[in-house]
Amino acid sequence: MSGKKYFERLAICCLLGIVAMFITNCATIMSGTKQKIDIISDPPEADIIIKEARIAKTPAVIELNRKEKHAVIRIEKEGYETVEVNLSRTFNKWYTYNFFSFLLIGFIVDPLTGAAYSLDPQKIDVWLQKINKNERSVMEKWNNAFLKSLY
Repeated sequence: MSGKKYFERLAICCLLGIVAMFITNCATIMSGTKQKIDIISDPPEADIIIKEARIAKTPAVIELNRKEKHAVIRIEKEGYETVEVNLSRTFNKWYTYNFFSFLLIGFIVDPLTGAAYSLDPQKIDVWLQKINKNERSVMEKWNNAFLKSLY
């Protein structure tokens, strides 16, 4: 085999190898490691709290790491009841494209980067209920009834 043909075949193999590497990391390339969550509340200007940190006010679009296993978004506003939304982690549809590749690198890279997952719901729309200050909470009523029963 001549030197020219050898280098042509080597260049083609390298090009195919690079293309295969990009195809195998479909979820990482196509959807990334972070996901946008759209949050709306009525009334607006409620605090968005994640891991005890106030990160924004509604309405907002926030970015969360797809690796989060137990993400809880708390929405609160003074004078209104607090709402908590649990995000569930499911498999990202782009992760399935790794099955069409002959290399296994996508099956390793996508879960490590978090790109193999998707957080649901992707849009949160909550209605905050106003707290009636004259009305005691159910827990308060139950506690008082329990204490009275002891005496």
